[in-house]
Amino acid sequence: MLHQIITASTPYIKSLIKVANATDTHHIQCSALWDTGASCCAISPQIVKDLELPHICDRIVSGIGTSGKQTRFFLLNFELEDGTKFMTLAAEEPSLTHCHCILGMDIIRQGDWLLKYDEDKYTFSFNVNHPKHGIEL
Repeated sequence: MLHQIITASTPYIKSLIKVANATDTHHIQCSALWDTGASCCAISPQIVKDLELPHICDRIVSGIGTSGKQTRFFLLNFELEDGTKFMTLAAEEPSLTHCHCILGMDIIRQGDWLLKYDEDKYTFSFNVNHPKHGIEL
């Protein structure tokens, strides 16, 4: 399970992650922004270059300030600080400036996302170990 404290000086959720190529033979550590408004993950061109990622496909992507932009996608692995790994397609996004990766809903929806407020701070938790027995509503 991943835990992080968020205060007024850091009003976003950012984590240090390991990014690797699809075969896990090359990896780097970098900062990643958790973004519930992003439907898929995104990576900077620098990560594509550093990991020598092969281009997998092109897709049309729309977002804030863009409409129908052709974007290159790459297959890679993300590893969170707690050791949880995900393989996913990620879009190359040249405009990333405050982080190297965006973790979008393709990753977030695979786990339990919790943001708890207590005494002027938020605690963020992300867990992919779902209980075998839950409550049916």
